[in-house]
Amino acid sequence: MIHLRTLNKKQLEELVSSGDFKKHDFLPISEHRAKSQIKNPKADHHQTLLILAYDDEQLAGYLGCLPDDFDLNGERFSYAWLSTLYVSHKFRGKESPRVF
Repeated sequence: MIHLRTLNKKQLEELVSSGDFKKHDFLPISEHRAKSQIKNPKADHHQTLLILAYDDEQLAGYLGCLPDDFDLNGERFSYAWLSTLYVSHKFRGKESPRVF
């Protein structure tokens, strides 16, 4: 079954400092990119920076989010650019099971 893990600034920093992000068949994020994401002044502490998709315990893919904001008539709107998307070749073209 596919399950998602979302990481905010603190969780991403913990993942990178622990080295756990290197244990997969492929890197879900480089250390340099992670540190850049963590230092993004437009990212709030609660915003998702990285989404990891697992099939049981195997990393199937990831989606990177780059938080940003803009002002419109004095009102601030927060959003995120999708900065990267990757699906492991092992999971491409397969029928997607339910995601939880």
